[in-house]
Amino acid sequence: MTKATNYAKEYANNPISSYKYYSGADCTNFASQIACAGGLRYAPVWQPYTKPWINANSFGIVWGKKEKSTKWSIFVKKLKPGMFIAADFGGDGALDHVAYVAANGSSSSNKYIAQHSAKAEGFYYARSDSTTSNWDKDSKSRVLWIIGNNGS
Repeated sequence: MTKATNYAKEYANNPISSYKYYSGADCTNFASQIACAGGLRYAPVWQPYTKPWINANSFGIVWGKKEKSTKWSIFVKKLKPGMFIAADFGGDGALDHVAYVAANGSSSSNKYIAQHSAKAEGFYYARSDSTTSNWDKDSKSRVLWIIGNNGS
């Protein structure tokens, strides 16, 4: 397991106290912590508490939006452990949420996702098809993105 994945699993349900926590909006902060734990080094535009560190859309701009889909069944087949994924809930082109693919699930249609969320599901490390996750629920207005170049 990579350092990033170990970090994601350990702190998905329990935010680490050495980083600031953004109540109700911690997803990108957590994704940035995972990336840092995995070995990505700070850059002038990406370092703790800068906009790209804490804002989903800015994170996607800095690291790049690579592939997209509105259908989970298509999207999930491209995912590998170590990837960052994002959701644009309104389909307006701006990313609203970032999460981390920590492991493969029991079938090709699910993955283990680590995230902090403002939504009712809250923090979790869970399978994408679990009752705590909404990743596998398709919506015409939601666009899913792979962020970066295969994870960290």
